[in-house]
Amino acid sequence: MFGGHSFGGAAFADHRQVTINLFFGFAISIDLEYRIYVATEELITAADDTPPSQPYAGVLDEPLDFTWSMLGSSGIGGFITGKGSTVISNLDGRFDVLTQRYATDGQPVEVRLGRVGTPQTTWPIVLKGLSSGEFINDASFEISTEDNAYKFDVPTSAVVFAGTGGLEGGEDLAGKPLPLCFGWVLNIEPPLVAPNELLYRVHDGQVQAIAAVYDQGLPLDLDQDYATVALLRAAAVPPNHYATCLAQGWFRAGSVPSGTVTADVQGDAPGGIFAQTTVDIVLALIARASAVNVPADIYMPSLVALNLIQPAPVGIHISHNDTSTVADIINLLVVGIGGYAGFRRDGKFYMGRIDAPMGPPTKRFDSTNFDPNPTKQKLPDGIWPPPWKWMIGYQGNYTVMTNPAGAVSDARRSFLAAEYRYAQASAPAVKVDHPFGKDPDPVKACFRDQADAAAEATRRLALYRVARGLYSFGISDRDAALLNVGQQVFIRHTRGDLAAGRNMIAVEIRHKAADNLATITAFG
Repeated sequence: MFGGHSFGGAAFADHRQVTINLFFGFAISIDLEYRIYVATEELITAADDTPPSQPYAGVLDEPLDFTWSMLGSSGIGGFITGKGSTVISNLDGRFDVLTQRYATDGQPVEVRLGRVGTPQTTWPIVLKGLSSGEFINDASFEISTEDNAYKFDVPTSAVVFAGTGGLEGGEDLAGKPLPLCFGWVLNIEPPLVAPNELLYRVHDGQVQAIAAVYDQGLPLDLDQDYATVALLRAAAVPPNHYATCLAQGWFRAGSVPSGTVTADVQGDAPGGIFAQTTVDIVLALIARASAVNVPADIYMPSLVALNLIQPAPVGIHISHNDTSTVADIINLLVVGIGGYAGFRRDGKFYMGRIDAPMGPPTKRFDSTNFDPNPTKQKLPDGIWPPPWKWMIGYQGNYTVMTNPAGAVSDARRSFLAAEYRYAQASAPAVKVDHPFGKDPDPVKACFRDQADAAAEATRRLALYRVARGLYSFGISDRDAALLNVGQQVFIRHTRGDLAAGRNMIAVEIRHKAADNLATITAFG
């Protein structure tokens, strides 16, 4: 049958009217595109659907074998990367030509779940990502798939010094990325780009302020700011002073330094808009360095919510010697606030924080939809037995100095000698019930202020000192199809501490669509 109905084949799993379809596109050149439309059951879309009157071959053997997880040995959270595979039947050899003519890696993949006979445009997206490789043999065409996290596996700065002199630096800087500063950063060591001019660069673009410049720990006096780097280069900067070009991220020293030159910077501020919260810095970095479009590719409600509960000023510096990717920096930022970030099923970037689950839940699960029933899992080593103390970093010092100038004050000398300051929250009583209670490694967070670091330490102590559980349970693939890692679920079971039911956070989702099965791991 046509007009959005099947025309042969077997239905998905054990439900005849449910099908998963896979849209798999291969962009070959500007005027040629090879696309594959396959489903678990043969069908053709209606003339008014999108795509219109499109046949789907019923050769999709494994629609989605995929995992998203934010579980790690040290705890829960961080940057989430989803990976898996899809398998298409190749018994008739229809896909043999792919390896001869086309490259499949890097091409978009979209998996939708819906009922035959309903418009495909109404089918929810189960996965929107890309192919990271393929394997084709006489029996099958297996596609390795990833979510959109691959878009952040790129350098934080695509612009590098040419090393040709002047503003492009000397041979020592050739090929190195321009430095970046976001939020409040202290005592960075910027590259000396033009040694004969004592010209330094702190950021690729406009900054809010270069609040201080130091020579071996001793502060220089600010002369003035110039509108362009050309004016800054032409200026006569007095000895023991510095002058800036905030609009382009430069400063000059007025006299030859006696030691290491460092600076305190209030960073990225395009158009005068200064990013200083975790969310705002992540957005600024994404907009600058990745192929993700802001705000079109962002699930903004999650970022708005996180900004409300965690508005603390933070800062991070990415030096010209740093090869970190965008994903690395996002991970560092969200780990510092006890959060997570990744891509939803629909391909949009989202963020959140691990808090005690209080509801309302996105989904409810009980004996009517468990398959198999919940089983208790071991909590990550970093949070079990419960930590009795947390230490959270603030005011990171990007250039540790053990031999500052003799005139440096004792307070400044103490600051320069340590990479971080730490705020602490502790509850020795935890060790009464748990003698082996954890003393986790200090968290190298990016907070500016001690009060915010202390608040985060207190929050984590309260979150993890109480009895928490980690459970895995099976449900139908359809029940999990719209659930994202980080969302809350409600679980009720006859055994253990689930008898009264409890709200929990989905921290891992594993799909096995060919078996109509998903495994959820939840914390709470």
